[in-house]
Amino acid sequence: MKKKLSHAVLLTGIILFCLIIFSYAYWNGGTIEDIVRVSVILDSQNSQQWKVLRQGMESFAKENEIEVSYVILAGEESIKEQMEILHREVQNGAEGIVLNLPNKGALVKQINETLSQTRIVMVDSSLPLTFDCGYIAPDNAAMGKKLAETVLSEAREEENFGIMIGNSDMQANQERLQGVKEILGERIAFVASTPDGVSKELWQKTQRLLFLDVQAGEAAVDKAKEDGKLLYGIGRTEKLVYYLDKGIVDALLVTDDFVMGYTALQSLYRQLRYYAAIESETIPYILVDRENLYTGENERILFPAVQ
Repeated sequence: MKKKLSHAVLLTGIILFCLIIFSYAYWNGGTIEDIVRVSVILDSQNSQQWKVLRQGMESFAKENEIEVSYVILAGEESIKEQMEILHREVQNGAEGIVLNLPNKGALVKQINETLSQTRIVMVDSSLPLTFDCGYIAPDNAAMGKKLAETVLSEAREEENFGIMIGNSDMQANQERLQGVKEILGERIAFVASTPDGVSKELWQKTQRLLFLDVQAGEAAVDKAKEDGKLLYGIGRTEKLVYYLDKGIVDALLVTDDFVMGYTALQSLYRQLRYYAAIESETIPYILVDRENLYTGENERILFPAVQ
């Protein structure tokens, strides 16, 4: 009799425990199975951009019961180490990945071979993957064209221009470069990663310089201010906005990184939760100069309240 009673008590305890767990899950927005787990893996080239991007993602995650793991690569990992990180995130329960990585052939090959069954949304810069993925980014080629047109409208007819591409492994930068070349053509005096790769002679011959990411922009701004050069570029950091205000940087093309982060996670979530079609979305950008630097929407994008 005592044995039967103890079994009944044990069974009752188990039932009560399960009820407590599932009641807690219900009153906190859904069952345990409702929680979507994703990983966000980003290249480290622009930590300020990723802070704002992450804030956009976290905003959507809070609204929709999403557990997000963030990995910011140091930029020094080998391809083997990068793949180990990707596989570790999947093994740890990530149902999908938001990804921003350089376009390196061996890395792309391994992603194609081993992660084709994983839901991936690329953000800001793409990779030539052989399986369908979402892509949330500005039209980088159009940004390159717009930047070149802006410079051209302010330059003398005989002027040539220098281009600093920054991280040439990023597909976004290659697309921006193609856009610039379509407009400036033979008037491009040089293309280099940063000012360190430019000969003294070519540097002295060019008055207006274009940079295609913040890595190149921050490397160029100190040298440009010493030599009286004018800079035009793509991307936002506190340093670049400061020199835009001071007149060293003449114009910046900038995306709303909060919106890009929010949209990227939203796209991945819809695929995982509702089996929605794989989506790509073009994020708009703005052209900012000293005259419109502090106008409403521009100011919000240039000076985000990062927590």
